[in-house]
Amino acid sequence: MKKVLLVAGGTGGHIFPALALGQWLQREKAEDIHVMYACGSRPLELEMYRQSGVEPIVLPIEGSPFGIKKIKTISRRSLGICKAIGKSMALMKKMRPDFCLLFGGYVSFAPLIAALLCRVPVAVHEQNTIAGKVTRIAHKLHLPIFSGWQECEPFQADSFYYTGIPIRNFQKVDRREAWSKLDVGIDIPEGPIVGVLSGSLTSSPLFQVICELSVESEFRHVSFLIVGGKGICPNSNNMIAVERQWDMSIIYSVVDIVIARAGASTLAELLACAIPSLIVPWRGAADGHQLSNARLFKKLTGNYVWDESSPAQVLKQNLVQCLSQERDESAKGGALVPWQNQSCELIWKTLISLVRRESL
Repeated sequence: MKKVLLVAGGTGGHIFPALALGQWLQREKAEDIHVMYACGSRPLELEMYRQSGVEPIVLPIEGSPFGIKKIKTISRRSLGICKAIGKSMALMKKMRPDFCLLFGGYVSFAPLIAALLCRVPVAVHEQNTIAGKVTRIAHKLHLPIFSGWQECEPFQADSFYYTGIPIRNFQKVDRREAWSKLDVGIDIPEGPIVGVLSGSLTSSPLFQVICELSVESEFRHVSFLIVGGKGICPNSNNMIAVERQWDMSIIYSVVDIVIARAGASTLAELLACAIPSLIVPWRGAADGHQLSNARLFKKLTGNYVWDESSPAQVLKQNLVQCLSQERDESAKGGALVPWQNQSCELIWKTLISLVRRESL
């Protein structure tokens, strides 16, 4: 039986693709594969794994030391990386994985070093259109890079494997049944429902923008479902704040359109579910990767992108136009991005070919 170690942490954008691939492996290759997971030490990371019934190996690292001004935080996080390298090496020697696949972010650095030192075959899956620091290091070391999109700056197309992004499986739920599962205490609205997705770390600035937008006369007939906004956003006549949702089948079955940040995994899900979308990239994302993600998403789908530095009037116009779109319930976006099983199968076939090549 082959052992595969999947390393993902930090945010849902890294963790959910790893879980989707692991679940596919356990479902399709259960007799041949044993899947292990590793993540960082943030409580939210454990919450995301445990909601899927997974107990990951926890590395003693809580964040990247880069981009931080406080000396104490830099020192603590740097020490955490050193400890994580030691724990990762002990893990490699004990578990002896046949392959290690890293899903980017700061959590991946220590297992990358450990895998190289322990001679464990290793590759990186990059979800964003701009490669992160760990992905760039891996590329310089001539390690295999899997890209979620056809573009992955600053690499040339022939220097990475385009596999798409593994996404969670979604089950279509009856709209009224899905609404009842949200348990918001009111009947389902008659007008359009706009889902506001702020990412796994939540985004108060995005919520504030929607609060201001919701009182405009053009949108009084629209209900804004603020996912993850409970306790942050006040409920009003047309703003409904709910807890963070891990089963996105419910949300995607209820909403007519979505306003979302430009995390790569979220964009892949919206593409696969063919939901009309208005994307508001987070300007603080490392290397501007959310803005780059959003631009490619717009190019592929024709959906709308609003830069927070642009006038609010542009946002209003974009939302009006987005609301006029008909949602294509039959489309899955498969012609644009390999999705769900297709992406998992592409990654797995590539991994197998790489392992065989290494063994020759």
